[in-house]
Amino acid sequence: MTRRSLHAAFALILIVSLVSISAQSFDTRAQDFEVPADFAADPIPDIWADADSDAARQHTGRSWIWGPSIRSATHEPYADSPDGNRAVYYFDKARMEINNPGEDWDSIWYATSGLLIREMMLGQIQVGDAESIDTEPADIPVTGDLSDNPDSPTYATLGQFTVLGGQDENRAADQIGQPVLTKLASDGTTSTLDNPPDEVTFAYYDDTLGFNIPDVYWDWMDDQPFDWRYIIGHPVTGAFWVDTVIAGEPAQVMVQAFERRVLTYNPENDAEWQVEAGNAGLHYRSWRELSLPEDPRLHALAYSIPYGEIIADAAVRNGVDPFVLAGVASAASDFDPKARINGDRAGLLGIPIPMAEDRGVTYPLDPTVNARMGANLLAMLHNQNGSWEAAIEEYFSWQDAVGSFDAPPEHLSSQAIADWQEMVSNYEGQPSPFGIEPDEDDEPAPSLPPSSEPPDADDDPDLYWVGAGRAAHYGQETFPVERMEHIMQLHVSWGNAIDDWEFDPNGYYCVHPDFIIGERLHLTAPNGETFWCTIADSVAQQDLSYWRANWGIEVNWDLFEAMGIPYEQRIEVRAPRD
Repeated sequence: MTRRSLHAAFALILIVSLVSISAQSFDTRAQDFEVPADFAADPIPDIWADADSDAARQHTGRSWIWGPSIRSATHEPYADSPDGNRAVYYFDKARMEINNPGEDWDSIWYATSGLLIREMMLGQIQVGDAESIDTEPADIPVTGDLSDNPDSPTYATLGQFTVLGGQDENRAADQIGQPVLTKLASDGTTSTLDNPPDEVTFAYYDDTLGFNIPDVYWDWMDDQPFDWRYIIGHPVTGAFWVDTVIAGEPAQVMVQAFERRVLTYNPENDAEWQVEAGNAGLHYRSWRELSLPEDPRLHALAYSIPYGEIIADAAVRNGVDPFVLAGVASAASDFDPKARINGDRAGLLGIPIPMAEDRGVTYPLDPTVNARMGANLLAMLHNQNGSWEAAIEEYFSWQDAVGSFDAPPEHLSSQAIADWQEMVSNYEGQPSPFGIEPDEDDEPAPSLPPSSEPPDADDDPDLYWVGAGRAAHYGQETFPVERMEHIMQLHVSWGNAIDDWEFDPNGYYCVHPDFIIGERLHLTAPNGETFWCTIADSVAQQDLSYWRANWGIEVNWDLFEAMGIPYEQRIEVRAPRD
């Protein structure tokens, strides 16, 4: 008999990180740096300078159009680009992209502002002019603080009021000269205000999609250095008054979604800051969980290959060599998130779709979800096989208990290994393209899972080698020693314990799937200190693959604190001989 109990807390966290995109990842990623705009390819620096350079802003006194700097730059697949991918540059307010380097460089549309609002509202990641991948719409506030802001509508809320996606019933009539009185709540309900925060009227009717533009936005658009269609695109919803929280204080502002931006109007701000473009670029990165690797040594890889940020992040999360995972993605899909292998395997990493469906994954082709599942499976196979080559070979012929999958062409394994080596040759050790140097005082974060091979010599004849891996710990408040011992007693009542089980004399408890309740393990910390622990719980059968791919041992807080090590450090595990 197995049960989740204490282990379930870890399994649940791990499963969520692998197969879903958290709608709560609101804050700006620490790994997103401030890169000067002149890093980008021409003519993006000139476009930025005309709008947001110090000289431009001092002259006009207007709010940001793009933002002060590039937050990240990378490449993403795009079916209609000549080489199948496009360069993208993320700013706070939007994303600039070059879809076709062969087009007229002098055209303002050579470098465009991405249709991020459309994607977040509909839950569609655009991968071509008319191609997209479905995922969850962005459950992120469109304005104000990104946490503790329950009253602000989200992008998903606004998606109910657009004509995009065939919702033609939302098209509005011409309302020029009429006041803006509609209030939108976070749950999607609307009401009419008798006393709005300010007297705002509609000044322009855009019949392209059928929405009216308020006068405060129309005046702001007229003051921009570029045509408004280039800056923000056509309106895709009406204008609404909304409740929100700004810097922890309640406020009521007006918002309207356009193809490329969300505009906000706060009559309480100084005049030049009353109309602002929302932080759609940062919101989009939070929605898709995009982030530059913390280790600058991986920046060249993350910047240079399609979905490089996603691949590097998935690899580091699962203890996989990022260059290995990049090679597998190259062979499995050629970085095409809609690619299929023999029908049953699909996506960026070519994961078995029936396996994803069996685990309740709604959007397995979402590149982030797909990459994390693929990385987790590859980590498990590496842990079982001991080498990346063997793990890659088994990865491409994986058979899962939920169904049989046609084995893909045999050459994919050798192709993945060759592509992996090419990634190493091209990008390993290359300096960060963003000019960010690694901290010489810190060791680079390990990208490989710790070795499970025993040391050359094990001097203690009374112990045998079990393995080594990262150490996870249980929280002190959630799982104190008393609760661990209660769980042990439950297992004893179920017949899951050894006959001569005892509570641990030091209160040091641990979990390992190969041992049962009451057995003891000998742990060696990185500093050479050794400790004994007592098995207190089991690992549920459905969680075994996750556990083996990610942990060497799980310990309770008292033992973790006694060892005095950072979280997830490598621990050697041994057991007494019979």
